[in-house]
This record gives sequence, structure tokens and C-alpha cells, in this order.
Amino acid sequence: MNRRQIDRWMMEGAGAWQRGDSRGALRAAERVLAAATDFAPALHLAGLAHAAVGAPARAQPLLARAVTLMPDNADCLSALGACYFDLGQMAAAVDCFRRVVRLRPSDTNARMNLGLALERLGRHDEAARTYMELAGAPVPHVDACARLGALAEERNELEQADEWVARALALEPGNVVANLTRAQLDARADRYDAAARRLQKLLEQPLSATNEAIAAGRLGRAFDRLGEYAAAFAAVQRGNRALARSYGAAADGDGPYSLAAIARLRAFFDSAEMPAGSASTDTRTPVFLVGFPRSGTTLLDRMLAAHPAVAVLEEQETLAAIKRDFLMDEDGLARLWALPAEAMERYRDAYWRDVDARLPGAQKSTVVDKLPLNAIFTGLIHRVFPNAKFILALRDPRDVCLSCFMQTFGGNEAMRHLLDLDTIGTYYAAVMDLVELYRERLPLNLTAVRYEELVADPRGAIEPLLAFLDRPWNDAVLSYRDKLRGTRIDTPSYHQVSRPLYGSAIGRWRHYREQLAPLLPRLQPFVERFGYEPD
Repeated sequence: MNRRQIDRWMMEGAGAWQRGDSRGALRAAERVLAAATDFAPALHLAGLAHAAVGAPARAQPLLARAVTLMPDNADCLSALGACYFDLGQMAAAVDCFRRVVRLRPSDTNARMNLGLALERLGRHDEAARTYMELAGAPVPHVDACARLGALAEERNELEQADEWVARALALEPGNVVANLTRAQLDARADRYDAAARRLQKLLEQPLSATNEAIAAGRLGRAFDRLGEYAAAFAAVQRGNRALARSYGAAADGDGPYSLAAIARLRAFFDSAEMPAGSASTDTRTPVFLVGFPRSGTTLLDRMLAAHPAVAVLEEQETLAAIKRDFLMDEDGLARLWALPAEAMERYRDAYWRDVDARLPGAQKSTVVDKLPLNAIFTGLIHRVFPNAKFILALRDPRDVCLSCFMQTFGGNEAMRHLLDLDTIGTYYAAVMDLVELYRERLPLNLTAVRYEELVADPRGAIEPLLAFLDRPWNDAVLSYRDKLRGTRIDTPSYHQVSRPLYGSAIGRWRHYREQLAPLLPRLQPFVERFGYEPD
């Protein structure tokens, strides 16, 4: 194929792209690639076109090849970084955006995207420094100011959050992130009327599904505090439906947190021939804080973390290799029980290397690994760590399920079950039935802590728990709020645990009795099992 024909097709593709005709641009690029498979501009154009129609998985290899051929093309690198971002591959996105910034130091979009990718990676301090560069420019970047406000609010630095939000709103009164954070700050100051008005106004304009979910969820929680329960439920329902649209696929799949995986675990541990575990030579005793989401685990972990001899690893995935190797096929659990001692030791060593990397300097502390839905994997954990200790957080099942419905979670495999009352009830029953089966069939070293008792008598609940962990009482546990300023808590409860202990969430389900009516019969066996008062 001669170059003149290639140039004509590329001009057609460029014209289609400029007109917003992504499919026309793709057709032209594909004609070129059929004749010249490594023609970099056509790879770039085809990648852009696939990304524009919502197909980043198809765009990514084309753009990656184009970058290999044109390593200093900043536009191509930016497009590839955006694809990685959409695919959730944040480390690769960070690398792309850093390269763009080196090539084009004045590219504010690349710097902003770099900050967002760093945030998604959990590298919040680096993200904040990136945003500071943009916010301190002669013309401050409004989105950078807004993100700095959001980060400060999440770190409980409320005065700084207020200053950054004010700057963002002065630059752009309609900025979505700044308005969401302003409403959150109002709610945290008990100005629920102001928060509700701002969120209602925000919801009148077109929003992304994620921002609609956040705004509607916060509006629902503001209405809840105002005692407008029907309006609160309707707002949260709108937000959850927006999240469901953003997720696209059905809630359940076949991953480790799926109902299918829970069923495999139940079938194995329910067997009359359930094999016994083996002794461990591990000199360290891991502690796992587990329970269903919204059962008070964040309050409990913040209290424990205030103890000078306790280190808490908060909601990080430390058991991925065990889940991957032994939970994802029918014979995996049997393989785990047949695993030789030396192989088991390798899994324990890998776990502690991971924990020590995440909690440097904590080797002499009691390490509490807090990930509530590790409750599902209690049996696997007990097999690998026969000396492990478990703290099971319990709370009235009706309050738990309502709180899950009312909370805006991220879109991971487990949290997708928590978008409507029916799936919440199904998931709660599956998880908690499995927990009870573990307690019946395994010699677990487990203690339970009730949220209601923790709130009513913190010392009375925590002192026996510390004894269970072989740690003495320390008054710092009751002063846990003193350590929260400047601390990011990576759970939806970050703003609630910063408040003094309160009992208003106990029995909150009664305000929503009508809406919860279809769910209550399913929860009644658990209400009775855990010793809560019937209605």
C-alpha cells in the first residue's frame, strides 16, 4: 500500500475524530492498520476511538504499541494513562502521567490526572503535593483546590478543608467536588439543613453516576439526621441505583467474596468428614478483626490502635494468595488441608512479610488485621494460622443491614451486594451463617464484641478484649479521638469515629420499619441467635 493512500485514510480519520465521529475515525484507522500494522499514528487514533466509545480494554494494547513506537509522544502517553486509569491499573497510569509531565511540564491536565491516580493508589501525600503544585500556580487549578479540600476533610483536618473548599468555590461556584465536600463539612458541624439544601441543588444538575451516588447518599444521611426518614430512604435509594448503573454487570460473580465462593466454603466445612488442622510453629500470633460491614469494626479498630502496644492494619488485602490458590476451584480447599507443613510455612512467611511492609516497626506489637469480610475466610485463616485470634464484631442485624443500605461504598466485589435490601439480606444471611458454622466446627480462639456494649461502656467492652490479646489496660484507648486529626481512615466511617461516642445509631432501624418490612423476617433468626430484643 502506498503512503499516499495511507495519508488519505489518516486525513479521513482525523476529520471524523474532529467531528466527534469516533466510529468513523476507527474505521479509517483500521484501514490503515490492515495495510501497515505498525503505523503508529493509526494505532494512536484507533486507541483513542475505542476509548471514546467506552472500550478501554481494546484501546490499551493499541495505545501501548503506539507508545513503544513513539515513546516521546505526550498525547499518546496521556491517552494510554487514561486507559490504564479506566481499567483500574493505577500504577501504570501513574507511570504514564509522570512521563507526560516530564515531556510537557506545563500540562495541567496530566498533573491533575497524576494526582487522581496517586489517590486511587492510596498514595495520598504524593497526590496532595501534586495538587499543591497546581493550586499554587498563578492561576490556581480549581479541581486541585477541590481535591485538596476533600483530602483534608477525609484526614479530619477540617479547618484546612474549609479553606480549600472556599478557594475552589470562589473560583467555580458550581464545582461538584467542592460542593460535595462543603456539604460534608456542614453535616459534620450539625448543619444538616444547609447540607441538604446544597445537595438538593447539586442533584438538579447532570452528574456522573459516581457523583450522583455520593450526593444522593449524603443527602439521605442529612435527611436522616433531620428526622425526615421517608425522604432519607428515597435519596439513598437513588444513590444506590446510580451506583448500580455505574457498575454495569450483575452484583455477584465467582470471585472470593461471591455467593458462589461462600457456598463452596459452606459445603466443605459442613461435611461430616471435615479434616482437622495441624499445629503451627509460628512464633507470632495474628489477630483478625472480622464481622459484617457496618458492625462497628472501625470504632473498635480506632480504640485498639490507640493502645501503644497494638498496631492495626486497616482494610488491606493480605490474604490474596491464599484465596487465589485454594478458594477458586472445587478442589482447592481439600488441597489446602493436604498441604505439607513446609509449604504452609511459606504462606505464613509471605503473610508476615506483607504485613511488616505495610506496618513498618510493628513487629513487637500485637498486629490486628482488620478487614470485616475476612469473616468469610475464617476457616482458611484458621488452617494456615491455627494459633490465630479472632475478634468478631456483632451488632443488631437490622441496624447492620439498614446501615449498609444507607452507606455509599466503593465498587468492589463484596460491596456490590449492598445496593438494595434484598441482596443485602441474602448476603448477610450467607456470611453470618458461614461464621456460625465455623464457630461450631472449628476450635477457634475467638471473642465477640457487641457494638451496643462498646458504645454504652467502652472500658467494660475493651478491657476484656485487651486481656484476650494479652495486653494490659491503657487509658489511651478511651482517648482514641485525640489521634484522629491528620489521620486518614480508609473506611466509610472515617467521619463518624471522629465524633464523641453516641447511641443514636442503636435501634435506628425502627425509623425505617415500613421500608425494611420485606427484610425483617429474613433477619429474625439472626436477631434471636445473637440475643437481640425482638420488636
